[in-house]
Amino acid sequence: MPNTKRNYEVTRKHLIDHFGRERMLAEISPGDADEWRESLRTQLLRIIKKAGVNPWPKLFHNLRASR
Repeated sequence: MPNTKRNYEVTRKHLIDHFGRERMLAEISPGDADEWRESLRTQLLRIIKKAGVNPWPKLFHNLRASR
């Protein structure tokens, strides 16, 4: 499966998990997506703190840049 399609499927799954199956993906607004991203950030911060690591300022930026 091409990487783009795999990324789409993973993102789609997470959006459905967050917003529920009854909500159509086309109805999800950019503001909703911001809420979802903030939720991911909150979860990641919780995991980082639980691991005993100091969080860095740009969590997702640094993860992406480290590939």
